[in-house]
Amino acid sequence: QRGLWGTCGPREAAEKATKAVYARLEKLTADKEPFWWKQNFKLLMRLDKQRRNTIWAYILKNAYRPEFLRREKVDYIAGNPPWLGYAFIKDESYQKRIKELTFAYGLLTKDEGKLFTRMDVWSVFFVHCETEFLREGGQIGFVLPKSVMLPAKQHVRFQQRGFTELHDFSGVTPLFNIRSCLVLRHGKGKISDLPLTEWHGELPRKNMNLRDASQILKSESRKFDLWLPETAKAFPGTNAIPSATARDSSAVASTLGSSS
Repeated sequence: QRGLWGTCGPREAAEKATKAVYARLEKLTADKEPFWWKQNFKLLMRLDKQRRNTIWAYILKNAYRPEFLRREKVDYIAGNPPWLGYAFIKDESYQKRIKELTFAYGLLTKDEGKLFTRMDVWSVFFVHCETEFLREGGQIGFVLPKSVMLPAKQHVRFQQRGFTELHDFSGVTPLFNIRSCLVLRHGKGKISDLPLTEWHGELPRKNMNLRDASQILKSESRKFDLWLPETAKAFPGTNAIPSATARDSSAVASTLGSSS
């Protein structure tokens, strides 16, 4: 049998798993938390044995991993976060969580609340992952809309944190529906004299592996400066600001919970 039991026999695997889980739960301090996790574990074991609802093992693993990574930390983080504007979030609890994290990470100040409708979730994901999961001295790289490189009031405080390297994929087709780039940060970022690699080329299809794509794509390197005023208020009227609300249905992930 497979599932929770793996390659061991069901009885032996169940006993080992129960012993390990109960020992772990004894370390929890919340009043009711050990009790409810024990009930969840018993239910999961029973459903798995009956070959029912085995998706829950996957869901619980995903729920546990953020907590594990938050404690252990990692040296590298690579991702493609949701390219979703705050104004397009329909779930109120998700909106509230994004708003809380935006203020907590200093991506907007209280007097810049009017910019929330133009905020993008990806900036929160980037800083949240870097803060919660990355070891000191580690490197983070996210595929983001190219608007992260351009002047926009709602992105100023995120951009002020600086980057260490940029890759522009505007000249690559087919790729995303909007212009995209790769943003890297390793240690302290900077806002000027940034290494920028501009990629271009026409691929025969999407989702090619790196080995094949590298035979087609060409690149040019130069230095790049982020154009940033001292404060977001230094921007001219909003009509002159490029829109940075980027949406790509293929890139939208599940909602960001308190432990995601």
